[in-house]
Amino acid sequence: MKFKKTLNKIPKLVLAGFMALTTVFTNGIPIVKAATYNLTEEYQSDWYFFGSDKYGDGSILYLNGKQAFCIEPDKVSAIGPNEPIKPSDIGLTDKQMNEMALITWYGYRSKSKPTKVDYMMTQNLVWKYLGSGQRMGNSTYPNESSMQSWFNNVMNKVNHFYDKPSFHNKEITIDMVETASINDTNKVLSGLRIKSVTGGKASISGNTLKVTPDGTLDTMTITFDRGMSTEQTKDTIVVRQGQNQAVSYLTGKDPYGSIVRIKVNRTGSLKITKQDEDGNYVSNTSFKLSKNADMSSPIGTYTTGSDGTVTVNDLEQGTWYIQETSVPSHLVLDTTIRTVTINPNETATYTAKNNWVKGKIKLRKFDSKTNEQVGGATYAIYNQQGQ
Repeated sequence: MKFKKTLNKIPKLVLAGFMALTTVFTNGIPIVKAATYNLTEEYQSDWYFFGSDKYGDGSILYLNGKQAFCIEPDKVSAIGPNEPIKPSDIGLTDKQMNEMALITWYGYRSKSKPTKVDYMMTQNLVWKYLGSGQRMGNSTYPNESSMQSWFNNVMNKVNHFYDKPSFHNKEITIDMVETASINDTNKVLSGLRIKSVTGGKASISGNTLKVTPDGTLDTMTITFDRGMSTEQTKDTIVVRQGQNQAVSYLTGKDPYGSIVRIKVNRTGSLKITKQDEDGNYVSNTSFKLSKNADMSSPIGTYTTGSDGTVTVNDLEQGTWYIQETSVPSHLVLDTTIRTVTINPNETATYTAKNNWVKGKIKLRKFDSKTNEQVGGATYAIYNQQGQ
């Protein structure tokens, strides 16, 4: 950047020619080379440069019509065509370029409608980061001390850019039928954006992640980034003309990444109850379960306990088939194949009732003295319960 008096010394016609193209002659044949990046400068009369003293008007730099930033302070900018160089050519590392890109993101491009103040203060912070005392001030920010709060706010975001939410890289189990709220105790989530989600829906509300699985996958995967705009995530470039000031968009890919995996509990349970025809609970009765209607490939055989029940857990949702395979000898085996429906995070019930095995009793009444059969005798017959 330079101040207006220097710019006015350059004839406008010559300046326009440099902005348009550079012509090189080889063997008498003109070769026209278009300027790769054209630098322009827009002066702002309500801002001024200052170091030890005030001087000139502040300015905004543009490369090919888009805002750019000075990354080589205390040098004069070269209006017109500038050629790409490597950051290392001016002693800057990739780490420094990435951090200055974060400064321009939080100071300028992250704003929905960035202002002139945002630009000027971002440029000032870039200079401060580079160790330069060069600044641009106005009536609101006339000196370094007045700028410090603005600088601190942006640098706090830059310094915490890579912070992760408390659930980063963890696996959290939720039930299929619920919308789960997962709180980020690190209070990072509010500054993130959901980049991708598979197996359901997810949304951010403050520092709470809300997740609803759709049942298509056993595990949902949710990734996050910082939501940088396409303008910010373009490949960064640095340009310079000769030994004049280097200028850059200070852009770069969003380097942030975070992930959480949501294990979806898509299973339910089945409680099997066995009773006889009188409603009594029956132990030692076995059943088999299968996903197939012909009972092929059963997953196992399950036997009722002393309370006449058995519970089978971790069954996939959907239709299951159940068949009785054995009963105590006093009951009639029922091999009918029946269906039950399993819902996630619920316990389905199935009750089987069996009839007693029927038989005949032939009773005779004899006189104990004569051993002759006696007619007209009456008997009462009771079951095991005395009924």
